[in-house]
Amino acid sequence: MSIFGRIFHRKKKIDAQKMIKDFELGRYMLIKQVQEKNEALKKDGYSILTVNPILVSTGRADENSPFGIMISTDNNTFTEFHKYLDMGKYGKNEINVFTVGEYAFLMAIAMDEEKKMAIIYPSAFRREKLEEIQKDTTLYIYVVSVEQQKYTLVYIPNIKWGEPQKIEEKTFRSDEGKTPPPSLYR
Repeated sequence: MSIFGRIFHRKKKIDAQKMIKDFELGRYMLIKQVQEKNEALKKDGYSILTVNPILVSTGRADENSPFGIMISTDNNTFTEFHKYLDMGKYGKNEINVFTVGEYAFLMAIAMDEEKKMAIIYPSAFRREKLEEIQKDTTLYIYVVSVEQQKYTLVYIPNIKWGEPQKIEEKTFRSDEGKTPPPSLYR
């Protein structure tokens, strides 16, 4: 181990290009999964809101609140989210988690089967935070309005966490026959 490794306590060298490539691949896969789920739910007659994040992070809103995923949105999405939240009781939930390199991607879906409404929460964060999120059987999601500086805590109970699916570029290419979109960071 070099002297700089000992000083900065860095265990392994970070390859920025690989991290960007992994994130772009995962983001593409997540967007594709959200679109497929949207189409499937629309065929079943559901009204759908996708909470598109401006920024996603993990943490706590304050010291007494639970650890969860924080999805920052604009004011319009936050207002629309509250309309959907007030109109239904979302008892059926689905969670899809997969990892690409150092990143974890999660798609949570809350559905009201009686009123045919659904809310989709897509998110991406560092894989090291996934273990802390999976400690509990409840998934906590903070939907944050950046403009209003308000948040709403949503929880999805009774989750049976399994091992997240690992996606590699080779698997993706053989399944799709396409390459992921080029990175914006070249």
